[in-house]
Amino acid sequence: MAKKKTRKRTASKKRTTRKKVVRRRRGASLSSASWAEIQGELRRREEAVARLDKQRSRLLADLEAIDEEIATLGGGAAKPKRAVRRKVRRKPGRKPGRKPGRKPGRKPAPRRGRAGKMSLTEALSKVLSGKTMSVTEAAAAVKKIGYKTKSENFRTIVNQTLIKYPKVYKKVARGQYTAR
Repeated sequence: MAKKKTRKRTASKKRTTRKKVVRRRRGASLSSASWAEIQGELRRREEAVARLDKQRSRLLADLEAIDEEIATLGGGAAKPKRAVRRKVRRKPGRKPGRKPGRKPGRKPAPRRGRAGKMSLTEALSKVLSGKTMSVTEAAAAVKKIGYKTKSENFRTIVNQTLIKYPKVYKKVARGQYTAR
């Protein structure tokens, strides 16, 4: 039987676990960190800011030198390039370049019947003024006065319109409506 080397394994195990803990702490939130770890993180961040500041000042000096060289060669002032915009993921079905929503302050145009003469609310008000009708009767009467639609479930749309505008239409009984 071969002898076990327990001493080396435990030592190497301790090193790897310690590294894993440090890596986990960096990405973890600071709320569960100790005071010493928080101070270490602050020091690390301050050093990173100082390093980036130095790099920025070197790049600005290089840029100024390049601008001077361009000026000596007779070139105009260089225009800064536009920042590359991140590609925004569109919702399916929206055309490219079309922004979501409508412009603020503008009201959408009122929807008209297929003939373009009147809206459904106007047609219903005209039909129901002084009369009480069921939803089916109102839908038939609206079509009769010239409101054109291609909807297969026009009765449902009429019912939704009657329910949606309680200030315009009054519910007399179950399924019976009149204009106010």
